[in-house]
Amino acid sequence: MKTYFSSFIIILTVVSLYTYSIAPPTAKFFVTKHQPEYVSLNLAVTRIVVWYPWPFASVSFGWLVGDSPKFTALQMYLGIKCDGSRTVMTGGPPPYVMVLTPREMAAIRIHSIDRIPVWNNQGGA
Repeated sequence: MKTYFSSFIIILTVVSLYTYSIAPPTAKFFVTKHQPEYVSLNLAVTRIVVWYPWPFASVSFGWLVGDSPKFTALQMYLGIKCDGSRTVMTGGPPPYVMVLTPREMAAIRIHSIDRIPVWNNQGGA
């Protein structure tokens, strides 16, 4: 587990430094053929979702018990997320369009998110 966490931090740091140092403050993306997958831990009031191969972690706080397809939660996320609408615009999947815009790589918000995480809505993971 330590190795995965270290890799997560290293990849996120390298991509962030590249994005901040080279890119202007406009939207930045890259295309990959690797479909993001996830590992999830649900603790009834907290859900942690970690996506890979590109580093993306989401922590949600809310009432996660039930069978509705969505629930309202306080969500915090950090990392390289998949942009579902741009992926569809490019004719995917595959390929998948991943977001590198700094303001898109981290957020804290209260909103409705999917009970089962889906690749095209990692911000709603």
